[in-house]
Amino acid sequence: MAFVLGLSLAFVWLRASEIEREIAGFPPESLPYQAEYVGSETCGSCHAEHWRQQSSHPMALTGQKVTAETRDLWFSEERLRRPVEWPRGQSPVYRPTADGVLLEAGDGAARVGAVLGSGSRGFTPISAEPGRTIRELRLSFSAPHDSWFMTPGSERDRDLLGTPKSAEESRNCLECHATLLAWRNDVLDFDESRLGVECERCHGPGSAHVDAVRAGNPSAIFNPGALRADRQVEFCGQCHRQPFDIDPLDAMSRDPSMARHAGAGLMLSECFRRSPRDTTVSCLNCHDPHGNIETTAHRSRASCLRCHLAADRDHRSHSISSYSDCVSCHMRVEERGISAIGFTDHWIRIPGSPLPVDSFEREEYLEYLENDYRRGLLRPVVEAEEKAKLGLGLAEIQFARENHQNALRTLREALSAHPSYAQRLRAAALFRQGGRIPEAIEVLEDAIQSGPEPDEAYYQLGELLQLTGKLDEAASRYRQALALNPDSAVALNSLGSVLGSQGDFEEARTHFQRALELKPAYPEARRNLGLALQRLGRLEAARTQFELALQASPDWPAAQSALARILATHPDPDRRDPQRAVRLADRAAELTRYENPTILDTLAAAYAAAGQFERATAVAEEALRLATDVELAGDIRARLSLYKDKKPYVEAPRN
Repeated sequence: MAFVLGLSLAFVWLRASEIEREIAGFPPESLPYQAEYVGSETCGSCHAEHWRQQSSHPMALTGQKVTAETRDLWFSEERLRRPVEWPRGQSPVYRPTADGVLLEAGDGAARVGAVLGSGSRGFTPISAEPGRTIRELRLSFSAPHDSWFMTPGSERDRDLLGTPKSAEESRNCLECHATLLAWRNDVLDFDESRLGVECERCHGPGSAHVDAVRAGNPSAIFNPGALRADRQVEFCGQCHRQPFDIDPLDAMSRDPSMARHAGAGLMLSECFRRSPRDTTVSCLNCHDPHGNIETTAHRSRASCLRCHLAADRDHRSHSISSYSDCVSCHMRVEERGISAIGFTDHWIRIPGSPLPVDSFEREEYLEYLENDYRRGLLRPVVEAEEKAKLGLGLAEIQFARENHQNALRTLREALSAHPSYAQRLRAAALFRQGGRIPEAIEVLEDAIQSGPEPDEAYYQLGELLQLTGKLDEAASRYRQALALNPDSAVALNSLGSVLGSQGDFEEARTHFQRALELKPAYPEARRNLGLALQRLGRLEAARTQFELALQASPDWPAAQSALARILATHPDPDRRDPQRAVRLADRAAELTRYENPTILDTLAAAYAAAGQFERATAVAEEALRLATDVELAGDIRARLSLYKDKKPYVEAPRN
């Protein structure tokens, strides 16, 4: 993200023939001089050691041009033989050519212009597209796994080569991987651009500094290290992210993928949030931006000991002292994020501590997150797409704080700022969260008109129609989603659930089976297939599906209850297992706080099958009290009469 210090990142424009160059610098009003780009080689003529160190730093290598001469750095014959982790079907392939590298997929091809990423963890190739956009190619490389894999975030791309980003997305992406961008007729010119983070990406254009030094005057250059501590973190957060760059749900759930966003993680830490702004922990406490991070622990430990003066006294373990490595425990390497690539998690915390939203600091944490989103929105220059994204995130936080009126107002303002297809989808989900189903439906219908292939909008609309009991309309929308995306396992499962509700168990079964072919590890489809088979009288096949669902999700009450019901009420006494049925149903009831009448109905049947009729009667009476569905209440009442007569309930055999 390219904004800092409450001021937007601006550009100094240089024009040469039809090439338009933009230099990542600072707003003219923030600097007492005008300057132009001079190149890091000029900086190195005086700052030789810094230049030597920085030129091999991962930041300097985070964007590099690919040519016929350099391509073997990334696309050597040996590396191209590495395995490809692709979900299904034939993956795209890279093929060297006389003048570079192509990514080929089906009848299409895209020329690789550059790679983003230093290669220490991996890299993603990109190509240039007309209109100041880039295409993030769909096949990336993972260094830890020594294999190719689908580029993160491209899972829903229709184009096997990768969907071109918008101009705003492209700019935001490239600003963190380049120092100067050159556009020729609105197409990125890789030869004229300066890729990688060089001196002037952080210190600003250097010509005024060079002139000042030559004249013997004070140095005219920007020094991020002179910023206040919290501003330093915001400055580094231009690329390493700030909280308002993170999806609020990820920030509230402390999603493992957040570990790769060091700046946001640090700013969400108590150490940062609760410390004075001028002395809070900052990136420079541990990192030298001109050189690779030290492997020793003393630098980070010294920062921690500024506040935590008695480490040996504050820790329960006697093995912890002021000489211990704080980072290895409180900033662990997280490998559960993207492609299981390890990143040091900069969200400093006590191992095993609860999520902030689950602890006493919930309100303080959400207030901080909301204020940070407002800070992002209040920057002088926020483009429409970014404004909508931030507004939707702010609304999500306000919903979490149960401030529904403000959330709905923020949501409507965000939607009006940039009503793109993606923003409409997210807005519809938030309207649904706020209980405004008609507005959610209206937004999705608008999204269908704006999306080139709106299968996701059709799917979400189907969910809402199903939720409101309009099953025929819901089925129609799910079918429209599948017409556009036949391999959507979730749409297949949802269509099957509607058909099951309408009594068409045979067609429902075919959709569940197809969903499982596409996504074998799909517990919901397993359980739904089991229910369809159960209604078709194929109890053993149903039992198998419930067992598989529980293997995938062991503590899932719906699957526990479904399996318990077969074990308790099977028409064949030899197929029953009342004791296991009781254990499963009781656990399901416990997980649902004994408030789900359907699960309590199953538990009562299990007790009756085990001969515990008094318990069965008591549980069935509670289920009847909670039941709001007339048909379910009638069924429970009929079974209750059996238990009072000390008779178990047994399912009638089906042909």
